[in-house]
Amino acid sequence: MALGTPTSAFVLLPIASRHALTFLLIVSILTGLVMIVLFGYLSDQKAVRCAKDQLRAQLLAVRLFQDQPQVVVRAYGRILTGTGRYLRVSFKPLAIIIIPMIVLLIYGDRYLGSLPFQTNQPILFKAQLEKPGALDNMALRLPPGLSESAPAVHIADNNEVDWRLVASADGEYTVQLLAEGQQVDKQVVVSGNLAHLSECRMRGHLWRRLLDCAEPALPASSPVRLLAVNYPARDIDVGPWTTNWLVIYFVVSLAAALLFKFILGIEI
Repeated sequence: MALGTPTSAFVLLPIASRHALTFLLIVSILTGLVMIVLFGYLSDQKAVRCAKDQLRAQLLAVRLFQDQPQVVVRAYGRILTGTGRYLRVSFKPLAIIIIPMIVLLIYGDRYLGSLPFQTNQPILFKAQLEKPGALDNMALRLPPGLSESAPAVHIADNNEVDWRLVASADGEYTVQLLAEGQQVDKQVVVSGNLAHLSECRMRGHLWRRLLDCAEPALPASSPVRLLAVNYPARDIDVGPWTTNWLVIYFVVSLAAALLFKFILGIEI
C-alpha cells in the first residue's frame, strides 16, 4: 500500500468530496476565462467583427423590406455567404481551443466522474483472461488494509473471475494478480477526497483506454486482458437537482465565457 502517492503527473491538493461542487465551479469559471482570452488572441478580431456586422445588416434588411421579395431573397443569399465567412474566420481559433478542452474533459472525468471507495464499502475487482485454462492457475495478492470479503466467483463464459474486497483504511492500494507465472498490478483508491481514479487496466481498445484507464496498458504478452474495479458514479447536488458534473461544467463555463466576453470586449 502506498499512501499519498500521486497517481499522475499533476497533483491535486487534497479536497474533500463534499466540496466537489465548489471545485467544479472554480474550474468552470477559469475555463470560460481561458477560452475567451485564447479566442481573442488567436482570432482576427477585426475580421470577426466585420463578418458579424455584415450578418446583422442583412438580417435588418430582411425585417425592413419584408414587402420586397427580391430584396429579401438577396439578403438571405448574403446571410448564407456571411455565415460561411464568419465560420471561416472563427474556425482556426475554435479548432485550436477544442484540443486542450478534450484533454481537460478526459482528465477532469477521472476526478469528478466517479467516487473513490470508502472504508468498509464492497469493492468488486474483476479480471478477464485470454484463455479459459488460466482461470484455475491464478492468485490474488492483497496489500495490508485490503482483504477479501467473499470467495472468488468464476464466470467461465467470459473467462472472468470476480473478487469482492473491502478496505479497513483510506489509501492507494496496489492489488497484484498472478496468472500463469506473470504478475500484473491494479490500483484501488479508498479516500474521502477527490482522487485521480482509473477504472481499468487493459490492452487494445485504445479509445476506451484513453477515456477510462489512467494506468498503463497491460503487456501484450500478459494472459490477462482486463483488470477493472467498480468505482461508484458521482452525482453532484445543485439545490433540489442532482446531475452529472459535465452538465454543470458546460453551463457554467459557457456563461463565464459570455460574461468575460463583455468585460474584455472580445468578439466571438
